[in-house]
Amino acid sequence: MEEICFTRQELYDLVWSQSMLALSKQYAISDVGLRKMCVRLEIPIPKAGHWAKIQAGKKVKKEKLITNVTVDQKVTLRLRKDGDESKHFYSSPFRALQKEIKEDRRVNLAVQERMTNPDPLVIKAKRNLAEKHKSWKFEGMIQTENDNLDIRVSPALVERALRFMDTFIKMSRARGHEILVDTSGTYIVVKEQKIKIGCKEISKRVVVKDGNWERSEYHPTGLLGFKSEGYSSGEWRDTKKLLDEFIPSILAKLELSIQGLLDCWEENRKREEIRKEKERIAKELEQRQEKELADFKGILQKASRLHQAATIRIYVDKVEDHAKTNNILTDELKNWIEWARSKADWYDPLIEREDELLNNVDRDVLTLKKKLLYSW
Repeated sequence: MEEICFTRQELYDLVWSQSMLALSKQYAISDVGLRKMCVRLEIPIPKAGHWAKIQAGKKVKKEKLITNVTVDQKVTLRLRKDGDESKHFYSSPFRALQKEIKEDRRVNLAVQERMTNPDPLVIKAKRNLAEKHKSWKFEGMIQTENDNLDIRVSPALVERALRFMDTFIKMSRARGHEILVDTSGTYIVVKEQKIKIGCKEISKRVVVKDGNWERSEYHPTGLLGFKSEGYSSGEWRDTKKLLDEFIPSILAKLELSIQGLLDCWEENRKREEIRKEKERIAKELEQRQEKELADFKGILQKASRLHQAATIRIYVDKVEDHAKTNNILTDELKNWIEWARSKADWYDPLIEREDELLNNVDRDVLTLKKKLLYSW
């Protein structure tokens, strides 16, 4: 296969020019794999509905590519050969997992005409349905009470629904998943993540006239269905194939969606770690910069003091020379000269002579450090 090298900018332009699915037909990578590659390279990708909006002539927002990131700047993709599309379709993660589940020999996938050694949850649900708990909203159907497997079907489909759930539970447990039932519903637990599930007969809405009023009733259709909710939402029902044949597809969908969720969380965790590390580095740099600036200001202040102390001494020497030349060097002036030179020594950063009256003065800013407290 011909390989093409893309820069990070070129890959960004590519994924914003065509959908992931369209690109997966051109290059030897699945749409999921391409999406993960973009996440790894911190390349923003179009959100759901982006291409539909473009087709409808609506305006869409294109996220900017952040350039100052420490990720790979080049990536290589291989062009797909003619005729490889169908091969790629059947080798997708979903198809591969579906095939793996179908070939799993730990349990018989076929839903039997008669249950043998049914799961305790199925036995409990059967007893509960035998009490015929009619659903007030669904005409002609019976429904399990809370704390039972979530099943709602007409009496004619009870046995089949129980057989389906028994096979689904056994296959799920063989795959390492747990089935939980509590007052809030029925759940399959995949990699510690709960997915709400239920087996329901497909219903049709019927409008019933009641005097001058109309009300809706839902009547059974004889078609069995299975539904999952939340992040792993999906719905399967009898078609030309019975629901029983969809168990590998259901489990593949649930397992892949949870793995996708976990991968997303892991990517977010890594991104958060990278963000925190960048923040730590930036904070550390800021602190170093602040210290560097403070140290420089300190040098600048000391140099200024040294220069000013030298200026004071020059001035005092000039005063003394002028007084000697003009024979006006009095005792009072001598005392002042001595005092001035001592202050220059006090201010000089290389000497910093002690001075009783200036001990509480900050030499750099020439202000009192704190007020003196007097005690009586």
